[in-house]
Amino acid sequence: MELAKDKGIPLAHAHRIVQGRTTLNEVLKLMMRQERFERLVKHDGLDPSLAGQVASGHLSKERAIVVTRIRKARKYPLDHDALKVAEIEATPVLLDLFDRGWTLGTVKQARVYDFDFQTAAASEPELVQKHDVKAVAPESALSSIEAAAGLDDTIKGQGLAATAERSERVRPTDQELLALMEADVDITLVMRDGETLNGRVVSFGRWDVTLALADGQDEPAPVTVLFHALHKKSLEQK
Repeated sequence: MELAKDKGIPLAHAHRIVQGRTTLNEVLKLMMRQERFERLVKHDGLDPSLAGQVASGHLSKERAIVVTRIRKARKYPLDHDALKVAEIEATPVLLDLFDRGWTLGTVKQARVYDFDFQTAAASEPELVQKHDVKAVAPESALSSIEAAAGLDDTIKGQGLAATAERSERVRPTDQELLALMEADVDITLVMRDGETLNGRVVSFGRWDVTLALADGQDEPAPVTVLFHALHKKSLEQK
């Protein structure tokens, strides 16, 4: 067809134009978006789902690059917190709770603000608020946690505990966390009650950050800390 040859467009698109189902301008825009999409995936290494949003103008390339870097280090979606992951994996986990420390059990169902938690000693699951949880770890990590944990007496003296108030919560920026992850250096996270954990940032999402504990082991145990449990001193990382 002359239209396809003259305008350099696929024959299928030319037929649609002739049939009045689209216009040449719309076809050219579509081809430009497709070309940009392929360039973003092949040359910039973007996740295809993000490249599509960038190509259509719904997401900036800069933000897509950041999200792609975050996704590469994380097994589950960025909006799945550690408690949702524990429900999906359906294996016993250790929860670090503000009111009773590390407790072993199974997350039965995780909702937006709370979850059902079954311990071996209880006959029925108990309802736990997510903001009462400081961290989540595999059962095998207990000895590593004991080696990597500490206490900041000054922060402990402030008497802070769990909070549902968003205004009191702190969160490092994605750029700060990426820099720490890529620097591969040990940091200290400080909880609201003064408990500390030393380790390297290995992944993070919208709601939490995972550390490989600085415990002296050949294969450091992972512990995922919920952002709502952090004290602002955790932001003082170099």
